[in-house]
Amino acid sequence: MEDSPNSEGRFAPVLNTLRGSLAGANPAINTPDEQGRVAGFWQGLWHGTIAPITFIVSLFRDDVHVYEVHNNGKAYILGFLLGVTGLWSVFTTIGENGIRMP
Repeated sequence: MEDSPNSEGRFAPVLNTLRGSLAGANPAINTPDEQGRVAGFWQGLWHGTIAPITFIVSLFRDDVHVYEVHNNGKAYILGFLLGVTGLWSVFTTIGENGIRMP
């Protein structure tokens, strides 16, 4: 099977999209925000729990963000992931079992 003359560039848009989607380093880690705060585990847990609502609000407001960039690193990320996964496990359990009234 012979390659067409344009076969090299066929996957370039896909590769560029994937490259642009990669996560990079956070230069604001361990640096305080305008109020002098650095988000930790508990704020990460809270932000993860409200992430679906925050995402919807962020579509309409430029000053609302899903993720706090001024965080303390791994503790914030752990809290954020536990908040997101904990919320979805609650929804999944309710969806499977339903809410039963006594």
